[in-house]
Amino acid sequence: MRPLQHGRARAADLRTCPHPPKAEGCGDPWTSALTKVQGVYVELRYSDSCKAAWARISWGGVGDIARVIAAKGATRQDTVHYDTDVYSPMVAADTPSEAKACTVLTSGAHGCTEPGGTIRLTPPPEPSISPYSPGR
Repeated sequence: MRPLQHGRARAADLRTCPHPPKAEGCGDPWTSALTKVQGVYVELRYSDSCKAAWARISWGGVGDIARVIAAKGATRQDTVHYDTDVYSPMVAADTPSEAKACTVLTSGAHGCTEPGGTIRLTPPPEPSISPYSPGR
């Protein structure tokens, strides 16, 4: 895998090898869209320096999916393997409005944020205890 130059997730790099946001040093992430599906928060996270977007779900359960969909068609996803949250790999996006975040829950419920906006939203609260409930 070729390293990204100057901390920016170049579009060509993201098309050929999706990168996890934490591993790429995108130090300025912010929440540009937010919704809630059956108690699970769905965020569209964005990095100005990396020109990249990704989905994050929190308060979820094992098996729930975080998916990011770029306006140009790229889709990346990851599944909660343990704990209550997960980030999808990144997609290239010149602006937050070029992507949206989605989730598919093990209950069958699903939903997406609107495309990202320019206002930096307050991220959802971190769970203090595991909110996972099998009856969800």
